[in-house]
Amino acid sequence: MNPPNTWVRHRLEYLGFSVDVLEGLPVETWQRPTGGGVFQILEGEDSSLFVNWGESASLEGFRQSLSDLNTRAVDVRQWPVEVLGARGQRLSATVEQGAIVAYGRSPEGVVTHAESPAACFRTEAISFACAGVPVLVGYRVAQSTVREYEPLLKHFLASVRPLEG
Repeated sequence: MNPPNTWVRHRLEYLGFSVDVLEGLPVETWQRPTGGGVFQILEGEDSSLFVNWGESASLEGFRQSLSDLNTRAVDVRQWPVEVLGARGQRLSATVEQGAIVAYGRSPEGVVTHAESPAACFRTEAISFACAGVPVLVGYRVAQSTVREYEPLLKHFLASVRPLEG
């Protein structure tokens, strides 16, 4: 699979900055009273680029979201970075997800089950504040595609720029 590589600017007026997004892929949005986000799905449901902001976009919240009953974060690293002239933090981690079996019932009343195999993902995010609002700019990709997507991922993380005119 060849990842797309034509970029266009996506303006986040409310936050006062923009990022590059991939041309030809939909930019999805979500909004809650405490924050919001934009994202692009790269490959099926496994890989995405994202920008999240608001209360849920803290680095500590992001770190905590990497592990739950069925996932665990390994090889977690964090280091300081500069974003838009201010101090920020960058966090990277490998996330291992166990196999999942979900049970249900068909419309006819027959018990069904769906299986999702174990998977491994690479995720990285830059955390900073913009206009006093916590922001995360990052990605999540299947570990098996990290090398294939690496130039694209580096470009996306480096694309945060203040709004012009």
